[in-house]
Amino acid sequence: WAAPESWTPTADFIAGTRWETLDETFRDPSADGRDWWPFLLTSLLVWGLLPRILLLSWIGARKRKALSRLDWNHRGYQRWMEIMFPLKSGSVRAEIDEVESVAPVSGKLQDSRMALLWGAWPKDLSDDVLFAAHSPLTALQFQAANMLRAGGQGLEQDATALSELASTKPQEVWVFVEAGESPDKRLTTFIGKLRKQVGDSCPVQVLPLEFQSGNWPSPKTRDLEIWTRTLQGLRDRQLSVRRLANS
Repeated sequence: WAAPESWTPTADFIAGTRWETLDETFRDPSADGRDWWPFLLTSLLVWGLLPRILLLSWIGARKRKALSRLDWNHRGYQRWMEIMFPLKSGSVRAEIDEVESVAPVSGKLQDSRMALLWGAWPKDLSDDVLFAAHSPLTALQFQAANMLRAGGQGLEQDATALSELASTKPQEVWVFVEAGESPDKRLTTFIGKLRKQVGDSCPVQVLPLEFQSGNWPSPKTRDLEIWTRTLQGLRDRQLSVRRLANS
């Protein structure tokens, strides 16, 4: 309908341009086979190129829409963000402080501290593993009664943890995270809600950990840098990233 009528072959033209193999000529010797080219080119454009253009445009729109809803928490993306958009320092300590437990912690101090395991990584770990003699929670003298879980089973679990923290009114909160996983938007949102529950003066210590085959190896320096730089963006002076001392 969009092409000139002369480009559409007629029934007589189609019959006249049938190829006679024995005579090696068209059935109608006066027919010119080159008159097929406008129809063939139009067919290729309409049925070959145009659907592909429309399909690629639709795919591109769907991809852009999907990317706009995507949570960018990949380690490579974090590194790219650090290079292209460096965070301003001063909101939280840039250096990573070592922490170790030497003297016994008093019972009053133990009751005023809360530990929170963030993520799905400790979901299958029993209390015997978490509080073994060589575990970080034991080194920091935490007890099972002062431990909560969040970020592993859904928003209801997160809301329950926040409610319990608000009821206990802790003087210090420790958040144990998986060092190899970059902090995503869900965690930073949770920390913002946590800050509202515990108040502006309560220190929140984030301790990245690694657990492999029953052991707790030291996190990689690069992972600790990613956690520190990302959490700097929260502009929370009472929020710190810590690591256990080698001793």
